[in-house]
Amino acid sequence: MDSMPLIKRIVLLLPFVFYFNSGYTINLIAYKQKVGRIELYFDESPKTAGYVILDTVPSLSNLKELKVKTIRFPSTDNKLIISFDPDKEPRLTEYSIVIFVDNNYMEFIRQSAGWLASNLNYSKPDGYTILGRSTLKTHVGVTKNNTQPVILIGKPDLKHLKPLGHSTYPEIRQAMALLHYLWEKPIRQGPINMSYRQFLTHSFEDKLSIIRKGGFSVMCQGMRDLFIHGSYGLGLKVRPVSALNYSPQLKDLIAYSHATAEVWVNELSKWVLFDPWLGIMVTTKEGIPLGASDLQASAKRPKNLRIVPVINKLRRMQKHNDNTLVYNNFYPRNVKLFDFSCNQQGCAPGYVQYFGQISIPSVKFASS
Repeated sequence: MDSMPLIKRIVLLLPFVFYFNSGYTINLIAYKQKVGRIELYFDESPKTAGYVILDTVPSLSNLKELKVKTIRFPSTDNKLIISFDPDKEPRLTEYSIVIFVDNNYMEFIRQSAGWLASNLNYSKPDGYTILGRSTLKTHVGVTKNNTQPVILIGKPDLKHLKPLGHSTYPEIRQAMALLHYLWEKPIRQGPINMSYRQFLTHSFEDKLSIIRKGGFSVMCQGMRDLFIHGSYGLGLKVRPVSALNYSPQLKDLIAYSHATAEVWVNELSKWVLFDPWLGIMVTTKEGIPLGASDLQASAKRPKNLRIVPVINKLRRMQKHNDNTLVYNNFYPRNVKLFDFSCNQQGCAPGYVQYFGQISIPSVKFASS
C-alpha cells in the first residue's frame, strides 16, 4: 500500500464526481468476504464508484472530505472488489474502508485478525467487517425476528439489596441497586471462543463469580442477561431489548448491535431504557426517561435527548495472548449520543444509531 499519513489508497472505478445525497435509491444487495478481499454487489451498475482505505476510523467531517485525489478506472458490472494485504492491516486500531457510489458513501469498519488477536485474544483469520456510517441503503427485505429467547436458571435471592439513588421512580432506584451490585468487582469483557449457551446453564451467583474471576467473558448481551436474571430475584419488572443499526443483515457484514434492557415504570406507564452494560439511561432535556422505541423515533429528531449516567465507572478486564488480565475503567459519562467514538477497546457509533431496528426477546426461566 502507498505510504500516506491518512489516506492509504483511493481507487476509482469510473470517472468520478462526488455529491452526497441520501435520496439515491441504489442498494447494496450482497457482501462477500475472504482473507484480503471484499466483494460488494449492487442492484444496478453504479455510474461512478470508488473506495479509500484509511489508517484509522475518521471523523464524519473527514469522511465527507475524502473526494480528493480521484483516479479514473472503468467499471464493467454491478460488482466492486476491494483487495488489501491482510499482513499490513492495522493491529493496534480498527480502521475504515469507505466506498463512494454515485451520490452516496458507505463505511466499512475493519477489525483485522491481528487486532482481534492482540486486543481480544480472539481468532478469526479474515477479521470482521462492520457496517458504519452510510448514505447508501442495503437490500430491501423483510426483517425476520430470529432473536433467541433468554434462558435463565434458578431464582437469585437479592432481597438484601436496598434501593439506591435519588430518582423519583422507585423502579429506577431498584435497578440502580442491582447495577451497582453487578459492577462491585471488575468483570471480564470481550468475545470468547467458548459457548455462551453453556455459560447460561449456571445459576446467577455462579455466572457472576465466573466473569469476576476471568473464567468467561461477556459483552453487552451477557451483562444484559445477567441484569435480567437479577431483576427476577428483586421482583423488578424488566425486559431485554436487542438493537441493530441496520437490518436485514447481509451475510458476513456485521451490524453494529447492542443488547440492553428496559424497566417498567408504573408512574409513567411505560418501558424505560436502563443500560446495564454502559451504565446509562436516556432522558429528554426535561428529565423524562425514554424507552428504546423513543430512541428509534428520535433518530431523525435528536435535539431533545441527553445521556444520564447511573453509575460513575465500570471496571472491566481483558485477557491478552499471554493470559495476563489487563484492567481498565469505562466511564458512562463518555458515551456519545450521536458521534462516532473510538478508544483502546474499539470503536462505537453514537448510541442512538444502534436503534435502527429493535426487537424484544422472550425470557424463559428454568428451575435447574
